[in-house]
Amino acid sequence: MPKIFKTGFFICCSFLLISSWVNAAQKEEVKEYPWFKESFLDLSEDLVEAKQNGRGLILYFHQEGCPYCKKLLNDNFSRPELVSKLTSQYDFIELNMWGDRSVIGFDGGELTEKTLAVKLRVMFTPTLVFINSNGKVEFRLNGYYSPHKFNTLLDYLASEKSLPFSQYYRQVVKSSKTEKKQIYDFVTTTDNYAYLYQKSNKPLLLILDEDNCKECKELYSNLSSSEGFKSLTQQFTITRLAINSDKTVTTLDNRQMSAKQWADELKVQYTPSLLFFESGQKKISETFRLASYVRKFHLESVLMYIADKKYIEYPEFQRYIHDRTTKLREKGIKFDLWK
Repeated sequence: MPKIFKTGFFICCSFLLISSWVNAAQKEEVKEYPWFKESFLDLSEDLVEAKQNGRGLILYFHQEGCPYCKKLLNDNFSRPELVSKLTSQYDFIELNMWGDRSVIGFDGGELTEKTLAVKLRVMFTPTLVFINSNGKVEFRLNGYYSPHKFNTLLDYLASEKSLPFSQYYRQVVKSSKTEKKQIYDFVTTTDNYAYLYQKSNKPLLLILDEDNCKECKELYSNLSSSEGFKSLTQQFTITRLAINSDKTVTTLDNRQMSAKQWADELKVQYTPSLLFFESGQKKISETFRLASYVRKFHLESVLMYIADKKYIEYPEFQRYIHDRTTKLREKGIKFDLWK
């Protein structure tokens, strides 16, 4: 059977911002965590040392001025019980995704931090690449997870991993009471996603959500919060998929399976996840994926990035964010990255 070929960015995400004016502050934040490994950045040696101690590695890509990195440091890494679990399982190596420090990769080649970030397809910060003791990437956390979800992820990685993380997490937070989903006028309800995609002359935004999801509720509220968002949503065909549903659906490439099976095939690890598909394409491919917690400014930026096809001019989303924020500052327009 044919499967959707993904050529877009696997985002999951939080977002990038280059801000030299907070460079010193961010460096001070990193130095406050003595359990970050003092590494010579020879990753093969780091892995050997970690393996000798029964641990794996985490490569933590950050950047100056990233509010989601700050939240990871201040909210998650301020919890002794979480840090204790983290450091018992992994050695933690911080890397500046724009940095020029020399790194020896796992293949023995020498490259800079920023070149390694490109090689590992780091599009957003924070990105945490979890590498097991055998040198295999076992998980990528592309963006910010709340302390509870991050803690659950560590439990999952220490388990036999017989289920995808999304299913494992759903079992952990399973609730007896299911909230009734609100219907929004900008969302088209369907079970035949192939038909919806074929008849649309706009980019398709597929929102994958689930019951009892606080972040899902916040997303829909943000999308309906202002005339600006209303104008943006009108530039998309927007639909949703309940990732834990057993209802049979027709996928974009015209196959039938349960919504749950399709979500698993799409490797959805976070809800809500936003998957964008360009219209009118013979081969269905994912243009962009947002799969982490974001606030309004970054949500608006993603919608603008896709609606205006800025991904053609800016293959790396972080460059688009940088130029957008620079232009806003030059015009004297005030904005809040954590709005």
